[in-house]
Amino acid sequence: MILVKQQKRKDKCVEDRIGVVPDWCRLITTGIDTQDDGFYIVVRAWGQDRLTRVIDAFFLECKLKISDSNDIKLLLARDVINRIYLTDKNIKWKSGLTSIDTGGHRTKQVYEATGDFERFIWCKGAKEGQNTTIQYSPNYNLYLVRTVEYLDETEDKSDKSFWELAKNISDDYFKQFVNYRKTRKKNKVTGEDKIFWRKVGQVDYRMADVHSFICLDIPTDMGTFRNELNKPDFSYNPLKVFENIKNEETYEKITEEEEESEYAIGDFTW
Repeated sequence: MILVKQQKRKDKCVEDRIGVVPDWCRLITTGIDTQDDGFYIVVRAWGQDRLTRVIDAFFLECKLKISDSNDIKLLLARDVINRIYLTDKNIKWKSGLTSIDTGGHRTKQVYEATGDFERFIWCKGAKEGQNTTIQYSPNYNLYLVRTVEYLDETEDKSDKSFWELAKNISDDYFKQFVNYRKTRKKNKVTGEDKIFWRKVGQVDYRMADVHSFICLDIPTDMGTFRNELNKPDFSYNPLKVFENIKNEETYEKITEEEEESEYAIGDFTW
């Protein structure tokens, strides 16, 4: 059964290899699961009509017990925050939002390392009884998330036609994805069946993928990405925004120089 589930996900692989951004991409999000030996990272492209593709999945080694916050900062900045992806037409893309799990693995160092990153959020599993999917905690500047709902979503969508994976995603991704599974258990007292999620092995890539989905529901100055993705003109690429700002600044500078030159020249007509 496990191998069958893995194969169903492998059937979603497309011809594009890891790192290639599909032409239909409107947004990229990144999810990070933190472990003592490093970080598991899943990067997703998003398009219209729920179309989504894992364009990268990799493990970033970082021995958290012997790494200080500056080590972590430099590593994540180099290999995650500043990572650039390309379309087959060489258009550059960066992740629009990154979500990291901060629960239980050198939390203080992770906070210190990532506090200055832009488009970066901290998340932690919600306690039982939280009545909203995501709740912001201003005291700690993090989001408390009912991750079970994203486990449900990733499970339900992973065999649909709008779900894609890069051609050479590692076998570890597929193994870990199906190692979290729904299990039915009968209450001996009431006789009622209860459905719960159970780990049967390593699940770090699955949880990183969950965090790439969480990014869709975080409020931003553009709204929540899940709501924005289907709007006709929506697209968010931080690199594109930066280029537009740079071009505007260049244009303004040239305009000022032209005005000064024109004033100095006096009666000369262009």
